[in-house]
Amino acid sequence: MTSKRIDSVDGSMPPVNERIELLFSVWREPGGTERSNEAVARAVSAAGLDLSAEALVAARAGSVVLQKDVLGAIAAEFGVDQSYLLSDEAVALHDQLVLLREVGTSGIKGIHLRGGDFHVDAVGMAELLRQLRERSSNN
Repeated sequence: MTSKRIDSVDGSMPPVNERIELLFSVWREPGGTERSNEAVARAVSAAGLDLSAEALVAARAGSVVLQKDVLGAIAAEFGVDQSYLLSDEAVALHDQLVLLREVGTSGIKGIHLRGGDFHVDAVGMAELLRQLRERSSNN
């Protein structure tokens, strides 16, 4: 999938389908490959909900709206709070996921952050990483 600009620069959240895409982009298999629609659908179905791989593909494309309980199960499968897919109030979490995506695609091998009251402008950092990646690909 191509990387779209799905960050919340203006403080608003992107549509749910783009948030699902971001989860797939950030939370990958141990070898770095994107998780399959089939694997995620199986995990959601194992939790007692009805989700096919085809329905998940359609939801990721924005052509199908999934039920709230299914969205909650998808969020849980990716290890994020259900509010990320169920409300527009999880802007801070979204910004952190965008930052993780940018770090992951920039070639950075690791980041060491010190404890305490360390605050980072996740949107600004993600934008900086995106610009650096674009510059290096243009050279």
